[in-house]
Amino acid sequence: MADENTNPQQDGTQPQDPSAESVAELQQKLELMTEACKRTMADLANYRKRAEEEKLALASFGSAKILIELLSVLDNFERALKAMETDNIPEDHKKGIIGIQSQLKALLEKYDVKSFESLGNPFDPNFHEAIAETTGEKGTIIEEIEKGYMIGDKVLRPAKVKVGNGA
Repeated sequence: MADENTNPQQDGTQPQDPSAESVAELQQKLELMTEACKRTMADLANYRKRAEEEKLALASFGSAKILIELLSVLDNFERALKAMETDNIPEDHKKGIIGIQSQLKALLEKYDVKSFESLGNPFDPNFHEAIAETTGEKGTIIEEIEKGYMIGDKVLRPAKVKVGNGA
């Protein structure tokens, strides 16, 4: 009795041979699943790439905020040095402030932050912020109120300028 179930062919049924139709159907399903797997893998790779880009952009944004604040400190050093030209300040004090200003400039240059020239150039809203109009050649920058800076090829802070009104 135990031998009854050991050979399924003894009951007269034949094992099913996969027909050509079912093989084609299985191949089609395999192709669909393979394509779905490839798409999922590509989506995952794209997600990882986007996540890395967002991480870098966020870090860059944080760095840019700090660098912009440092530019304000640099502006204050320049104002202090201009004020010292008219005041009776000991020369060693001036040298100390100039030294600190130089260190700050070197730090900014280390991060590829550089000022750009505006005076006498045509006004460009991508690089300049017009504060006022004044007598002078129309559309030309007559006075630079605050220097503009770039980091690499991107504007970190536009220059604040007075633009000629053509009068």
